[in-house]
Amino acid sequence: MAKISFSQVHQLSLVEIKAQVEELALSLMKKVGGEFRWRENSIYYTFRGVIARIDCNPSDILIDIRLGFVSSLVRGRIEQEINNALNKLMSLRKIIL
Repeated sequence: MAKISFSQVHQLSLVEIKAQVEELALSLMKKVGGEFRWRENSIYYTFRGVIARIDCNPSDILIDIRLGFVSSLVRGRIEQEINNALNKLMSLRKIIL
């Protein structure tokens, strides 16, 4: 399994960053499908060969994604989409890089 990891620093409260991450997960579900669930301060997203976890911390978010064989063939595209989504989220919500 291929793995992708990102981290992003922010200045929001834990409640605010969790709301933003949930918004991102809902947007992803609408765009490509899949499902997500919360477990404490982490959101877990699954979709056909993709397992992702986003940990919401008081000062940053950590994103870990495991890709199945087929998904790993488009790893570069997935990384680009994550970067685009994070950049958009950060610019709209005034989260610092």
